[in-house]
Amino acid sequence: MAPECLVLAPRPGAPPSDRPPVRIFLGSEPAQWRAERVFVWSIERVRDPGRRYEIYVMKELAGFSARRWTTGFTQYRFAIPHFARSGRAIYNDTDQIYRADPALLFDAELGSCGYLSVAPDDTSVMLLDCDRMLGHWTLERAQRESKRRLHARARSVPGLWGPLDPAWNARDDEAIGADARVIHFTTLHMQPWRPFPEKFAYQPNPVGGIWHALEADADAHGFLVRTREHPSDRYVSGMSLADAPDDDVPWLLAELCANAREHLEIALPACSRAEQIRWEERLAAAARAHPELSWTIRFGEVVRSGGAWTRATPPRVWVLRDDRPGNATQALGLAEALAWPYEVKQLRCRAASALHNRVLGASLVGIDRDASSALEPPWPDLVITAGRRTAPVAEWIRAQSRGRARIVALGRKAGDDAERFDCVVTPSYARLFAHPHRIETSGPLHRVTRDALAKAREEWADRLGDAPAPRIAVLVGGTSGQYWLGPAEAAQLGAACEQLARSCGGSLFATTSRRLGPAATDAFCAAIGKIHFLHRWTPEDPSNPYLGLLAHADAFVITGDSESMIAEATSLGRPVAIYSLPVRRSYRWLSASREWVVRRATAKPLGPRGTPRPQRGLERWCGKAIEHGYVRPPRDLDRLHAALFERGAARLFAGALPLAHAAVWDDREDVAAAVREMMGVA
Repeated sequence: MAPECLVLAPRPGAPPSDRPPVRIFLGSEPAQWRAERVFVWSIERVRDPGRRYEIYVMKELAGFSARRWTTGFTQYRFAIPHFARSGRAIYNDTDQIYRADPALLFDAELGSCGYLSVAPDDTSVMLLDCDRMLGHWTLERAQRESKRRLHARARSVPGLWGPLDPAWNARDDEAIGADARVIHFTTLHMQPWRPFPEKFAYQPNPVGGIWHALEADADAHGFLVRTREHPSDRYVSGMSLADAPDDDVPWLLAELCANAREHLEIALPACSRAEQIRWEERLAAAARAHPELSWTIRFGEVVRSGGAWTRATPPRVWVLRDDRPGNATQALGLAEALAWPYEVKQLRCRAASALHNRVLGASLVGIDRDASSALEPPWPDLVITAGRRTAPVAEWIRAQSRGRARIVALGRKAGDDAERFDCVVTPSYARLFAHPHRIETSGPLHRVTRDALAKAREEWADRLGDAPAPRIAVLVGGTSGQYWLGPAEAAQLGAACEQLARSCGGSLFATTSRRLGPAATDAFCAAIGKIHFLHRWTPEDPSNPYLGLLAHADAFVITGDSESMIAEATSLGRPVAIYSLPVRRSYRWLSASREWVVRRATAKPLGPRGTPRPQRGLERWCGKAIEHGYVRPPRDLDRLHAALFERGAARLFAGALPLAHAAVWDDREDVAAAVREMMGVA
């Protein structure tokens, strides 16, 4: 089977060129459908409008066995002389984009060389003299011999190879700051379009933004590689969507979206979760050109919806709440930011491991049956969950709704495996891998709702409301995974706060937490002395003045170990000083094994060409372990502190606390906007 030819004809009205057609042979495979489209669009943007361009797509060619190939098109390039027969030809891998007119390469001086490339054995971009190469690279040899042997065959002939300007093959970070004419996204596990999520644990590409911007530009122009007027060679008129070749699915979906008035519904046979995601991606891409359109796609009994929200009422929202206050403040804070009516589903969670819940995620493992009685139809359109224990319940609800309910998972423990949910929100200091479903924030979404703050202000008015201003609240955390707050450190903190109390001329409040040990609590209370309000946490004392302090204080001093207290205080727009704590001596060796996994997952061993080789072996195993949440990278709260300092939302405590207005730090609105877009609500 010969490669299929895509023609970019001279544009109407452009002065015709007398130069021969630019012939490009493109190595591709079905999973690279997004890359293939962007490759062609990159040429369309920079080409000579008066010249003809012929792109021969070499994909799933007969007679080749790809079993041992690194990619699904590795050997095709050596068959170009056979398919072209004579004249010149360019070869490109599909994971490339043009930044300059490929005609400049096609017309380049070849001299007596048979092919030009950046190295004799790096032929991912080539200019070939097909007449000369036909005797060395034949179809039979391309089908039978190895890539190494075919390169060696060419190298053995003096003068057959010639050097190509590296600007025509700038690989990944080589393109940074360079005058790259072709950018090659060659590191397979860093390709921005993520063609093989089941195979690789994808990591950011330093120039990935360029590729995404190019795809967005193709979307904005409604560009399609194939159309009804120019379908693929395998398309037969009247084919159903389910039977159509992959190459024709995008234009068929585009036609369906264009012809639908308000709503489009598609029914397909039941298929795997990976196939469902692929169909959803394609339909969502086609529907983006019609923002007023809603759509539904059925896979047997599974139903997924998207596009514009067309109901008269807003989405039905459930907030799953467990017994952890920090999880509740995140979930309720986002629900409040969305400004849609919501129901809180209080779940009494028994202890259950994350792995146990994941294996049995379709049932209510770890949830008391009394509490689960409230989980009944009508099912919600959106489920907000925070923490690992309620996440399997959200998945159960989605299953009961036959896939209709969308899930937003908050926090580093709930959202470590982004593939499980429609949207996950995790802080950058969690150091998790980027994912199309992941929104990364500077910190957690711990926010106190307006109602809770107003209630606390009223409840604590008698104790705190009449204290002289400025009122400074000291919020003391304790020993955490990263930091240490022992008796000596607690005494230093207390002494610093006592000095602050004497210098500020106002009032000082302080409260300790359950994470501060008894000896450290004693040391802190002794050092801080007599202040306006001091609360010492004990198991016997059920009262908790924390919300009262947030409501009444004019400024805060917070120990650096507690991201939740820092997040909640910095969202109020009042001055916040972070008291730095020493790193635990045992922290490094306690986290050493997890840090080793992170290092191996992000390692970039070089291949024979001097570029990072595809992720495999330990790198792949470690990457997948992090991606699926089996291993969590140690959190790095120094990243959180640095982000807050940079944005003016907090400063490092240095003995004094300027009471100037601080910047409000609140990522909720950005997250809420992304969730509204996901739900199709303008």
